[in-house]
Amino acid sequence: GVGAYTADPLFRADSKDAAGAAAASLVAAGSYDLPDLSTPIFGAADALGVAAKTQAAVLTDALAVKTVTNQYANDASITAKTDWVFSMPTRRYSVAANYAATSSALPAFRVFTDLTVATAPVTSATKTKTWFTAANTTVSGDLICVKADAQSFWDREENSKTSGAVFSPGTVAVTTFCGEASVLSFADTGNSVLAASVARQNVTGAYVNGWSNVSVANGVNGLPVLGSSFIKLTNPSASAGMSGTYGITWPHRFTK
Repeated sequence: GVGAYTADPLFRADSKDAAGAAAASLVAAGSYDLPDLSTPIFGAADALGVAAKTQAAVLTDALAVKTVTNQYANDASITAKTDWVFSMPTRRYSVAANYAATSSALPAFRVFTDLTVATAPVTSATKTKTWFTAANTTVSGDLICVKADAQSFWDREENSKTSGAVFSPGTVAVTTFCGEASVLSFADTGNSVLAASVARQNVTGAYVNGWSNVSVANGVNGLPVLGSSFIKLTNPSASAGMSGTYGITWPHRFTK
């Protein structure tokens, strides 16, 4: 079956929902769905799909990080704006949204593939890690979300704060990663740098400029997060009678 070639829980016959109930083969895969990032390259596809889960586990483990750090700027004199992008390209192979569920609030909306039973390549130990579970994921609207553990901010003089920042929408006290790609804007309630609207949070109460560290330890397993900081700046007096608009992209820095 198709489960031999993918760890995607919507396609597999051994998937479980957030309550642990069977959620088998919810979507019929088409030829355009494969190959995906979990299609086996470490070994031949097998009827039980262990090789596909192994591929997903090894790739997720390779991407998993414990902290995400980057810069931001909101200086009014240069109309600075900042968006941080977070992408989790392998989250799909642990948990996916079942849009056929009658409500996103029901356990049937979150469907999981258990990657802990996947066996790593011969050169590695057996994988026992879990990155996304019914316990650490939630639903916001129709997006599956996972929270960071904590977040700290520093200004350019190395003053720091670990509380006082406000994340909207909602009352979440830390960054929340919703969907497979999300945006965090800084003190920008309008049209931010990337004009994101579907999966965007805005943080206020941090410093005007500086840098921030997001803890995504997720126990000890980390989260498979990629991304960059996108900063837009304007110099109204670049030269006589001219203004200049500039963009800076800083890839996130990580610790494993």
